[in-house]
Amino acid sequence: MLPFEAPGSKAPDNYDMFEVDGDGKAKKSKKEKKKERIEGMKKEMDIDDHEITIEELEMRYNTSIKKGLTTTFATQVLERDGPNELRPPKGTPEYVKFARQLAGGLQCLMWVAASICFIAFGIELARGNLASFDNLYLAITLIAVVVVTGCFGYYQEFKSTNIIASFKNLVPQQAVVIRDGQKNQINASQLVVGDLVEIKGGDRVPADIRVIFAQGCKVPDHQLAGVDLVLLAISDHHGLLVERHTGDRCRCLSVHELEDPLDLRYLLVMKGAPERILERCTTILIKGQELPMDEQMKESFQTAYMDLGGLGERVLVRGFCYVYLNEKEFPRGYGFDADDMNFTTSGLCFAGLVSMIDPPRATVPDAVMKCRTAGIRGSIVAVTGDGVNDSPALKKADIGIAMGISGSDAAKNAADMILLDDNFASIVTGVEQGRLIFDNLKKSIAYTLTKNIPELTPYLIYITVSVPLPLGCITILFIELATDIYPSVSLAYEKAESDIMNLKPRNPRRDRLVNEALAAYSYFQIGAIQSYAGFTDYFSAMAQEGWMPLMCVGLRSHWENVYLQDMQDSYGQEWTFGQRLYQQYTCYTVFFVSIEICQISDVLIRKTRRLSVFQQGFFRNKVLVSAIVFQLCLGNLLCYCPGMPNIFNFMPIRVQWWFVPVPYGILIFVYDEIRKLGVRRNPGSWWDQELYY
Repeated sequence: MLPFEAPGSKAPDNYDMFEVDGDGKAKKSKKEKKKERIEGMKKEMDIDDHEITIEELEMRYNTSIKKGLTTTFATQVLERDGPNELRPPKGTPEYVKFARQLAGGLQCLMWVAASICFIAFGIELARGNLASFDNLYLAITLIAVVVVTGCFGYYQEFKSTNIIASFKNLVPQQAVVIRDGQKNQINASQLVVGDLVEIKGGDRVPADIRVIFAQGCKVPDHQLAGVDLVLLAISDHHGLLVERHTGDRCRCLSVHELEDPLDLRYLLVMKGAPERILERCTTILIKGQELPMDEQMKESFQTAYMDLGGLGERVLVRGFCYVYLNEKEFPRGYGFDADDMNFTTSGLCFAGLVSMIDPPRATVPDAVMKCRTAGIRGSIVAVTGDGVNDSPALKKADIGIAMGISGSDAAKNAADMILLDDNFASIVTGVEQGRLIFDNLKKSIAYTLTKNIPELTPYLIYITVSVPLPLGCITILFIELATDIYPSVSLAYEKAESDIMNLKPRNPRRDRLVNEALAAYSYFQIGAIQSYAGFTDYFSAMAQEGWMPLMCVGLRSHWENVYLQDMQDSYGQEWTFGQRLYQQYTCYTVFFVSIEICQISDVLIRKTRRLSVFQQGFFRNKVLVSAIVFQLCLGNLLCYCPGMPNIFNFMPIRVQWWFVPVPYGILIFVYDEIRKLGVRRNPGSWWDQELYY
C-alpha cells in the first residue's frame, strides 16, 4: 500500500459578513471566522490516489511498491509533514486548574470564614479595640491554608495527569514498514506519505492507505484513521495464490505454483486439527510413497495422536496433508476463490503429524503457586490472550489480559490490562502490588480518621460540661494540615506484610476501603484513648496552675467574661482575663501535644493490619521514620518559637507535660498488638470479624 495526501480543495463562492473598523477597512467578525473554519472541516477532500495507476502513484510520492521509500527521504517527509497522529484537543489552561483548586466546596467555606474574620476584625478596629488581633490572624491562617492546600492539590493533579498521559506511550501502536527494501517495525506515528506497510490479521490500520496487494482482507471502517496518508498491505508468501483460514478448529489451506516451470500443476496444502485433516484424506505418505488409507493406518494415527497429546506438557498438534491439482481442471491462471472454495478439498494425501512442545516459563510454577496460596480460584475471571480469536474472550472476561510484545492490536484493544513483558508472573506481581496499595490506603485512612475524635470531644465537653475550651480552631488546623500530613503520606511507602499473598481475595462488595470495622476501631477505640490522653494533660495543666478538675466544671461563662478581672482559682489566686486567655492557650498546646504523641503511636501500629510491628520492623520505612522526626520538630517549633502565643495561640509549655500522654501512647501500641495477635490466632472468629479492618 502506498501513501497519498489530499490536495487543497477550492472553497465555493459565498457571501461573508464583514464589520468595518475606524479606518474604513472591512474585516470578518470572530463569529464568521469560526463558522468558516467549521464549514471548511466539513468539506470533502478531493482525493484521487485510489484511482491513479501504480506507476503514477510511485512517481507522485517518489516511492516503490517493491522497496518502499528510502530512509533518508522518509526522514525528510516526516520533518516536513510532522508525525502521523491526530492533534490532541486543546486542554484546560493551567491557571484555570489552579483556580479550581482554590474554589472547591471546602475552600469556598474557608474563603467565607476568612471574609467574616476580616469583617469582625474591622468592626473591632472601628470600635477602638486594638488589643486583640485574633480575627486577623485567623483570617490570614485560613487564607494560607487554602493557598497551601490548593498548591498541593494542583501539584497532585499535575502529577496524576502526566502519569495517565505516560500510559499512552507504554504500548504505542506499531506498524511494519518497508524502507530500502527492508522490513522494520516502527511506531505508527512515524509513518509518512509514500510509505509501504504490511498489515496482518488483527492489526489496526495505522493510517489512510491504498491497498496494493491483499488476500482475504477485511477492515472494519471504525478503525480507519483520519490522516492524509495512503499506505500499503502486501504479502511476502512466494508463489501464494490463495490462503484461507477457516473456523472449524483452525484449518488453514493454501495453493501454490510449483518451482519447476515444466510442471503446470498446482499444489494444495492444508494444516489443522489432526482428526479434521484425516477426514479429508484417502491416502497416506509413507517413505515417499502414497499408500491407501486403511483401518490399520487410522488406528496407528489415533495411537500416535493420543501419545503426543498425553506427554504431560502443553503440546500443540497439527496434521498436514496435500494434493496435486489436475492441470486440465485447474490450468495456469485459474481464478482460485477462497470464499467460494472453487477447488477440491477432499481426496488428499495425509503427510503426517507435527507436535510442538511448549513448556511453561521457569517463573510460571512459582506464580501459579502464589495464586493458589492467595486463594485465587476464579470467582472473578481473568483471561489471557494474544491473537485475534482471543478478543471475544478478553472482552467478556472480568479482566482481559493481552500480551504487550506478541499480542495483536485487536487483542490489546479488547483487553483491560496489557502485560508489557508477556510474562504470566507479572500478573501475580500485579495482584501483590494491588493488595499492597489497598492495604496502605486503608492504613493511611485509618490513621487520618483516628484524630477526628480527640479533635471533636473537646468541643462536646466544652458545650455540655462548660469547661474552658481545651482545643482551639487554629490548633486543629495545624494538626490537620501540618503535623499529620507527612505521616499519613509516609504509610504509602510501607512494604507489604509477609503474609499478604496468603490471604483470601477480598469481597469487592463488602471489603471497602472504609468499612464498619475500620471506622469503629479508629473512632471508638484508638480515638477514645487519644481523647483520654488529651483531657488528662488538659486537666493536669489546669490543676498545676490552680484550677482543680471539679472547679473547671461549669466555669466557662465566668472564664470567658472579659470584664471579670479578679477571678479566683482553687487556691484563692486572682486571675485577670488576659492571664486566663494565656492559660487557655496553654491548654490548647498541651492538648495538641497529647494528640501528636498519641499519633506517633498510631502511625506505628498502622504499619501492619495483621502482623506484629516487630515482625514488620520499625525502621524499614525510612519515610515514616523521617515523618515522625518532622512531626516532633514541628511540634517543638510551634511551642517554643517566639511570637507564637499572639499569632497562632501556642504557648511554651513545661517539659513534663510532653510526658503525660506517653503512657496512653504505650497503651495504644500494646492494645493493638493484642488485637493483631487475636486476629492471627483466631481466623474467622468473632474477634477476627470485628477487629480486623
